[in-house]
Amino acid sequence: MIQINSFNPTDNLTRRTWEFHENKIVIKTKSLTIDVENEIEYEKIKFIRSKKSANLSWIWISFIIFGILSVAKLGIDYFCVSNAIIESIEKVIAVLALLLMLPSFRKHDFFYFIDAEKNRSINIKIDNDKKESK
Repeated sequence: MIQINSFNPTDNLTRRTWEFHENKIVIKTKSLTIDVENEIEYEKIKFIRSKKSANLSWIWISFIIFGILSVAKLGIDYFCVSNAIIESIEKVIAVLALLLMLPSFRKHDFFYFIDAEKNRSINIKIDNDKKESK
């Protein structure tokens, strides 16, 4: 049996496990909202495609942080609260939000297992570091 594990903090703290057995693939997905286990037999998989792509969810997290920061700044300006400490905290949060964008530019290999109706049954993200270590 071969097992691949992944953790995605931007997708509701989702943990996925793919277990490749002799006759089937078992996919376990566990997050804050769901706990699912699927089994797919190898006979249903017709072909495998690979694609290099970036994970853009980190950019959305940065935009959300900037949105929250903008709303907070409007509230602070409305109540006429002005302080050098608050402005420096705003700058630090903005820099951290920009740094959160960096992981989104890293490309990963995605492998898609496609069935006869050309529906994606499984997709697996492989980091280049893990790929070279195997």
